[in-house]
Amino acid sequence: MLVNCAGQAICGRVEDFTDQQVKTLIDTNFLGTFYPIKAIVPKFKERKEGIIVLTASQVALMGMYGYSVIQARSCGVLLMEVKPYNISVTLALPMDTDTLGYEMENKTKPKEPKLISATGGLKTPEEVEKPMDDALDHLD
Repeated sequence: MLVNCAGQAICGRVEDFTDQQVKTLIDTNFLGTFYPIKAIVPKFKERKEGIIVLTASQVALMGMYGYSVIQARSCGVLLMEVKPYNISVTLALPMDTDTLGYEMENKTKPKEPKLISATGGLKTPEEVEKPMDDALDHLD
C-alpha cells in the first residue's frame, strides 16, 4: 500500500504567482505524488495487487478561487491505467486540519476561500486521523 500525503498550498490569483511559487507547487504536489507512484506501480503490477491512497483537499474536486495552481492534480487517469492489475486508487479528502502546512496556506489564502474554510471549522490532526485510519482498514 502506498499512502501519499504530498501537498502544499500557496494561494492567490493566477497572475500574481511567481515562477518560483509555481515551481514549488509542481515539485511538491505533482512530482511528490508522481514519483512515489512511479516507483511502486511496477511492483504492484508484478504482484497483480496494490492499493494507492492519495490525499488532497476537497479543492482537488472542484474549482475554488485562489487555488488554480494546486488543482491540477488528479487520480482519474491513473485509476484507468492500473485497474486491470487489481490495483485500487483512492482519493482521501481530509477536512481542514490544524497543521503547519495549513498555517502556511493561510498566509497566502485570499479572503474568499478564508470565508469558505471558516464554515467547515478546523480539525485537530487526531480528529482527522481516526476516520482516515478506519477508511484505510476497509481497504485491506
